[in-house]
Amino acid sequence: MVDEYLSTRSSTPFWILAALILTAYLSPWLLQGHDAQLRIHDNLDFTRAPLRADPSLLLAPSDQVMPQLMNGLPRRAFGSEFNLETLLASLLPRFEGSLVNQILLRLLALGGMFLLLGLFIPREQDPRGLIRIGVATCFALLPYYPWFGGTIPGMALQAWAFIAILRGPGRPTHWLTLALVPLYSRLLIAPLFLLMAFGFTWLNLAVASRRANLRLLAALLLSSLVYLACEYRLLAYALGESGLASHRVEFGPFAQSIGGALDAAKGYFFDGHKDHGATHARPLVLLTLALSLCLLVWRSIRSQKSIGRQHLLLYPILVAILAALWAGLYRWRPIQEFMQDQLLTLSLIQWDRTYLLLPIAMYLAFAMALVNLGKLAFIGRFLVPAILLAQVGILFLHSDHQQGREEGEASYAEFFAFEQMREIKAFIGTEPDSYRIVSLGMYPSIAAESGMYCLDAYIQDYPLSYKHEFRRVIRGELDKNPALENYYDAWGSRCYLFVDDLDEAGRRFLNRRESVHEISSLDLDLAALYAMGARYILSAARIGPDALAGLSLLKVFEREDSAWSIHLYAIEEPG
Repeated sequence: MVDEYLSTRSSTPFWILAALILTAYLSPWLLQGHDAQLRIHDNLDFTRAPLRADPSLLLAPSDQVMPQLMNGLPRRAFGSEFNLETLLASLLPRFEGSLVNQILLRLLALGGMFLLLGLFIPREQDPRGLIRIGVATCFALLPYYPWFGGTIPGMALQAWAFIAILRGPGRPTHWLTLALVPLYSRLLIAPLFLLMAFGFTWLNLAVASRRANLRLLAALLLSSLVYLACEYRLLAYALGESGLASHRVEFGPFAQSIGGALDAAKGYFFDGHKDHGATHARPLVLLTLALSLCLLVWRSIRSQKSIGRQHLLLYPILVAILAALWAGLYRWRPIQEFMQDQLLTLSLIQWDRTYLLLPIAMYLAFAMALVNLGKLAFIGRFLVPAILLAQVGILFLHSDHQQGREEGEASYAEFFAFEQMREIKAFIGTEPDSYRIVSLGMYPSIAAESGMYCLDAYIQDYPLSYKHEFRRVIRGELDKNPALENYYDAWGSRCYLFVDDLDEAGRRFLNRRESVHEISSLDLDLAALYAMGARYILSAARIGPDALAGLSLLKVFEREDSAWSIHLYAIEEPG
């Protein structure tokens, strides 16, 4: 019966299975709603509350001030209105926008990888589509960063279009793909490197053949122009339209020795980036690649023929190695210093993000390796589906929801604690725009999502002058902790009340109400904070009596449906 099922040439059963797997993967968010866990890091801790509060600001000029965060951020800090992820996050409620984004990016990943694999795996090598559909399904289950939208999964679809145009005239769907994907993608996250790779390919072919491939050149120009049009706010800033320097000019250097840089490269290849789950190859993928390469070598020895440079499996592996190697070498001190001293404008781009090319390269190689293993006479018929099902299981275990449950993270509703925040605003009793607050031991996005005006935030691009102004507030705490000091000075996208006591306790941002930490020493410049307009501190940690100078505890707010025990402190007016 199993053999009869496996022998069918129809791909329909595999598409049905893929649909069921994707539905199961999304089911916690579909069924549990606000009680489900969403990714916190680089997701719930980031806010576009000002745009959600007033969607008309989507079309505001780039330099228009939006006062809810950091005493007024320019509109350009919140991304382009021509990006679908920005629109979903701004026009829909926070959870619903996140859910639609999750569904869209996974469908994009499934379709894009399936089409890309079709260019490299002939139908006769995978007549039922098991490998193409199975690997595309695995690619769709990677724990993508929601804020990236379709950036990483969309690159598979872009690569499909570029390669198809390179091989032939290209159909209208290929050109349409290159025009539409940038609307759900962020150029400087990773697609820049994809464009550079195909640009290098075009140049290499032009030199080798002494003829320019005008189709590929036109495709590259089309995609680049659409990206630049979508990112017109960022482009205008880069061209000097705004006189405000970005805090990003102080990025880096997280400089390392050559040994440390090579260790980082090895880590990127084998383990992925520690924060970007979608870059993780996972052991089973690497094991499959190793088995396939061993099989190729064994066949080569038996036939006394070379594997040959033309074997397709070697190319995506080489791309993955080069991407990981550059990402690691970018941390090498001489390269960091050169970028800072000679190429300041280019240093605003995080050039180490070539590691975001790893998911496409690794899963392309994974599919080709499965084709090789499938050629094993009898065992291949069962080994390939077993590997695919095992990889699906691994990816389920590494989903944002499952990881959140295992780590005991707050659900969406517990994290934002909307009712608790309403109680705090009612207790204060004045309009939120009449005072400013800062958060301690909890993410500022929690207060921002409830409409409070915050001096602290996690923002990808904000004025450098504000970073320096806020640094005066936390200078005493940064002086105690070199790691925190480097984290703020060399990066600074998290403009938070960093406190050494919380950092040492491992509770920098997440102080749950079940285990409230007491701060014994607090060296904040409260006078500077008061001058910036702050009147209250929302703290998920208790400030001890020896650290209370300049503060007075007004009330402790607790609810069973909240992850936090929030201490409301008033900042006393400097004498």
